[in-house]
Amino acid sequence: MSTEEDTMSATGWKHLKMDNDEIVYIVQVDRIVGKRKENKLLKEMSDWNLCGDGFNPKTRESMYIFKKTFQSEKDWMSWGRSFPYNLVEISPKSSKKKPYKLGLEYLNSPRRRKNGQ
Repeated sequence: MSTEEDTMSATGWKHLKMDNDEIVYIVQVDRIVGKRKENKLLKEMSDWNLCGDGFNPKTRESMYIFKKTFQSEKDWMSWGRSFPYNLVEISPKSSKKKPYKLGLEYLNSPRRRKNGQ
């Protein structure tokens, strides 16, 4: 049986670099099943702007798109590493996955767990 973290997956990308060097990022969260998981995600993302959503009636899955401005890429990385679900960042130019770990992949990495104990 899959857990909530296995079900939801998120993809983030840099959307816009503003004149004041702030960076706007977008995160799309897919495969949200059930009202409880949806509410938990919305609470987790309460400091983000919800800018899109969708629902697939066949699979009964929801998806949300959020947008937020960060002061720097370092702030984005810090947030991304603490995100409690699967998260990958893609390059807006090539659509390829960035090589670093975010979300659960970072939180569950063996190297990090060993250092944390």
